[in-house]
Amino acid sequence: MWKWLITGILIAVAAAFVFLNSSAAEEEEISTKELEEKLTEEQADDYYFVDVREPDEFREGHIEQMKNYPLSMLSEDYASLPQDKPLVIICRSGNRSEQAVEFLEQEGFDDLINVEGGMLDWEGETVQ
Repeated sequence: MWKWLITGILIAVAAAFVFLNSSAAEEEEISTKELEEKLTEEQADDYYFVDVREPDEFREGHIEQMKNYPLSMLSEDYASLPQDKPLVIICRSGNRSEQAVEFLEQEGFDDLINVEGGMLDWEGETVQ
């Protein structure tokens, strides 16, 4: 009897651990079309838009509202990012922005949005 009870408890604890880790790892992702909508909404000021490409990439062309926080420097600069609004994060293809989201989650940020496809999928205007 005790053996079954202990086994049941261990299974429940393991299931809870798996559930909590998988839900913590989930992130919101949006398309570049959805990003364009967020940028033009009246509530655009409710978001903070971050481009994690390197400065030379950013200078070649970026979305006007984006602030440049290169992934290579993020571990030094992340403390200046606001924690009171969702961070919408973009890069060239979506890989570095996903890495940025993972890093920022570890640092306690919880309202993070990754832009799938990054600037390669962006069809809107850019500035230099």
